[in-house]
Amino acid sequence: MNRRQGAPLGLIAGSGVLPGLLADAARGQGRPVVALAHRGETDASLAARVDALEWVRLGQIDRMVRLLRAHQ
Repeated sequence: MNRRQGAPLGLIAGSGVLPGLLADAARGQGRPVVALAHRGETDASLAARVDALEWVRLGQIDRMVRLLRAHQ
């Protein structure tokens, strides 16, 4: 992952425009963004707006925690 200033932001991304807007704002402040994208919900184009994107299914809480910790 590309290391930038500041702590990484872990973004649990659903559908709509908000995940992309949040990612853009955080990256604009120099923070890396790691997105957990929900299969069947999140727009795949979010990958171009974050430093790392991992696909998950609803209910995979343990996996989500492991993925976010791996990107610290």
